[in-house]
Amino acid sequence: MNVPSPHTVPRLLRLARFYPLRVLHRMSLWTYRLLIAAVLLFGFGTAAVVLSLRYYVLPNIDQHRERIAALVSSATGQRVAIARVEANWNGLRPHLSLRGIVVQDPAGRPALELDHVEATMSWHSLLVGEPRTHLLEIIGPSLTIRRDAAGRLSVAGLQIEPTGEGGGFARWILAQRGIVIRNAALVWIDELRGAPELWLKDVNLRLESSGRRHRIGVTALPPPGLAAPLDLRAEWRSSAGAALKLDEWEGRVFAHI
Repeated sequence: MNVPSPHTVPRLLRLARFYPLRVLHRMSLWTYRLLIAAVLLFGFGTAAVVLSLRYYVLPNIDQHRERIAALVSSATGQRVAIARVEANWNGLRPHLSLRGIVVQDPAGRPALELDHVEATMSWHSLLVGEPRTHLLEIIGPSLTIRRDAAGRLSVAGLQIEPTGEGGGFARWILAQRGIVIRNAALVWIDELRGAPELWLKDVNLRLESSGRRHRIGVTALPPPGLAAPLDLRAEWRSSAGAALKLDEWEGRVFAHI
C-alpha cells in the first residue's frame, strides 16, 4: 500500500479547493461564448429580415396582399379581403397603407368595409407569429352598433359574445398597441329598449393597450338639439387567458357631456 508523502497531501488539498473554481470558470466561459453567439445570430437574423423587407417585400408589397389578408384572417378569426396595399417606412418600422378592406361575418357576408387604413407595424409580430401594429389608424369609416332584443351586441354585423365565444376579432383588436379612428360616422340601434336610431358624426376614438390594461377616449357630435358634444374616457383590465369574457372586465368610465 502506497502512502502519500507529506508534500503530496497539501498539494491534493489545494487542488480539491480550487477545482470547483476552475469548473465554474470554464462554465462561465462557455456561457459567455453561447451568449455572444446568440447575440450575433439574433443580430444577423434581424439584419436579414430588415434587408429583405426593405429591398424585396415592401417594394413589391401589393403582390403579397393575399398573404397579408390570410395572416390577418387567421389572427382575427374573420375572413378579411384587401383590395390594395402600399408600403413605406415610419422611422424604423414598416408602414402599410391599405385600401378596400372587407371583413366578412361567419356566414361569409360583408360585415365591415373600410376604405382607408394606415398601419405602422410592430416588430413584436415576429415573436408572436401574427400581425401586430404599433399604431392602426382607420380613416372615415361608417359603423353600426346594434343591441338586439335579447341584449346581444354586434359591431358592423360582428357579434360580441360576453362569454368569449367568437371573440377572435375583438381579442386581436385589444392586442394592438394603439388604434385611432378618425372622422367616423356611428349609428347606435337599441332594439332592447326600442329606442329610435342614434346617429353620431365626427366620431374620433383612440384605444391604447398594454397587456391586459386598456384605455379608450371617444369624442362625437350627436344630432343638433339632442345633446352637447360627447367626450367619453374609460380604462379597464380585460380577462386573463385566451377567452374574451366581458363579464370579468374591471374598470371605470368618465363622461363629459
